[in-house]
Amino acid sequence: MDQPEKSGWDRVKALVQLDDNNQLAEEVQDIPTIICVGSIFGFLLGGQYGVRIRADSFLRQNKLTVYKSAMHAQRSFQSAKTLGFVRYGCRWGWRLGWFAGLYSFMLAATTSYRNKEDALNYVAAGASTGAIYKLFGGWRSMVVASGLCATISLPIGLLSQYGNTYLIPEEYRQKLQEKKEKEREEWRQKLQKTDVLIKGMEDDVNKETNKS
Repeated sequence: MDQPEKSGWDRVKALVQLDDNNQLAEEVQDIPTIICVGSIFGFLLGGQYGVRIRADSFLRQNKLTVYKSAMHAQRSFQSAKTLGFVRYGCRWGWRLGWFAGLYSFMLAATTSYRNKEDALNYVAAGASTGAIYKLFGGWRSMVVASGLCATISLPIGLLSQYGNTYLIPEEYRQKLQEKKEKEREEWRQKLQKTDVLIKGMEDDVNKETNKS
């Protein structure tokens, strides 16, 4: 008997549910890596910005400061730049990491819900991510962030759609999907055989216990 086709929400729920291998769906398995990469990139980018900000601030505020020596002045200057790097790096790092992870999840959820791969998924993911990111900034900030993220996501989605359509043959994608389904089915069969074997061993142990 054929199983009923899953709805969009069922496919979205499946993203956060463990499969027979106690693993999440492949669409969301890389999100932790994306968060780490985004956080590191944001930390480095924010750190460089913080160095410039703190350096300019230090020079403006200490024009008339008298130091004991040139070494003392150089150490104070380096300390200010290091503090700016760490402070702004942490501030940018966690925000960019959170934003990258949220965008990746929204993209996976939108793709699963629509069951299609096109540029509209990127636009919808960008719009929803921007709105959620500015959720506590007021509705105007949400609208601006949503529109800006959707606009930036549009060319990325078009490039991805073009690549999937023209660079990856349809036959190859079908074969890859069939291969994944075959591997899942083989794993389910192995689990069933293991359950049968364990049950048989338990029955043998119970028989030996009853005899004794």
